[in-house]
Amino acid sequence: MNRKISWLLAAAMSLGAGVAEAQDKVVLDVLHSYPGQDAVYNEIAANFMASHPDIEIRFRASPEHYGEGHLAIMRASIVNRLPDVFIAGISYFPDMIDQLEPRGQIVDLAPFLEKEGAGWVDENYEPAVLKVPNFEGKQYGLMYNISLPILFYNRDLVAQAGGDPDNFPTNWPDTIALAKKIDALGDDVSGISMNIDTWLDDSMYRFLVYQQGGDYVTPDGKGITFGDDGTGLKALQYARAFIAEGGQQRQSYDQATQRFYAGQIGIIYATSASIKGYLKQIGDRFELGTAAYPRDNPEATFPPGPSAAVMFTDDPAKQAAAWEYIKYITGPEAQTVVGTNTGYLPTNKRAYEDEYLGTYYTENPIFQPAIDQLPLVESKPYFKTANAVELWEAQRDIISRVMYGEVTPEEGLDQIVERTNALLAKQ
Repeated sequence: MNRKISWLLAAAMSLGAGVAEAQDKVVLDVLHSYPGQDAVYNEIAANFMASHPDIEIRFRASPEHYGEGHLAIMRASIVNRLPDVFIAGISYFPDMIDQLEPRGQIVDLAPFLEKEGAGWVDENYEPAVLKVPNFEGKQYGLMYNISLPILFYNRDLVAQAGGDPDNFPTNWPDTIALAKKIDALGDDVSGISMNIDTWLDDSMYRFLVYQQGGDYVTPDGKGITFGDDGTGLKALQYARAFIAEGGQQRQSYDQATQRFYAGQIGIIYATSASIKGYLKQIGDRFELGTAAYPRDNPEATFPPGPSAAVMFTDDPAKQAAAWEYIKYITGPEAQTVVGTNTGYLPTNKRAYEDEYLGTYYTENPIFQPAIDQLPLVESKPYFKTANAVELWEAQRDIISRVMYGEVTPEEGLDQIVERTNALLAKQ
């Protein structure tokens, strides 16, 4: 009987200790988009928890893309069911802040950075990178990863068309001229694919505007600038030329990438985030090339995509844990995991050192065109509207009609301006 009592007491003490340990552990509720990136996030979380045993990371189910993630956050904010940390698509950032800031549902990270000290901040983050999720002096996020627009090309088809695979065109007229030559190689080959008409957000069209040195949205995020400065029209003329001259077919982006993998498209748009995926899918079918995004204006700059880590929790203990997690995922160790498993570029300065990704990039020059564009990164205004997804879908439908010759670029621009202004006026 005494032995039984002793065993029960020991078991109770052990259970009590386990409950106390569980109660001491801070559990963070985290949401990110794209289920295909779950493995990368899980690996980083495992590494983080190994070095922070008092913090547990639990992920919500991943939305399909940043637009769906944004809508999920908007719904969660209404019922006060926001996650503690969210990896937000940067193009939806202004709208998110516009909706959540008045309700006190998003946390300014500036005090956390100040506590770390100016020296630590300078050692880890470029001012331009910090500025992207900074609004009116409040640091509402830290960039988790960067992707920049690039072109992928089939070096074999470029050579067959008389181009120089080692000297890809640097502007759009020359790029479209090369695409036209590739398209002439045969009925089973298309010169180019720029799937603006099926893209999930407005970035492909915006980049056609930005590369001219133009803006897209007014500084207050409530109007457009491309309607009357010529850049919007030129962007639509290029969109039409991709089909009329470059041979682009009516197809989804997924269909286009499959044809590119098979060697049936010469040039295709993507971001640096896709590099590892393209290499894996192409294998040894042909030699892949990458080129910086063409710029008609050499002084043009681009906003970086795609995402930043933000904090929603107002619980002090969770805020402390969330800050440790955000520091970690934007730090060199986690950024190395991201860089070697995807084509995203690091947001942390130290990650480019040889100890982390420096040697990796030297050994894999296919990343260089994206890295070369890092000095072009500049914060740009985005729409401040609760219907950003609806806005792009309306614009995309019109752009599609321009691309396939149903309306002229001039008519299409007038329709885009009218429709955009009408939707913005609803806010």
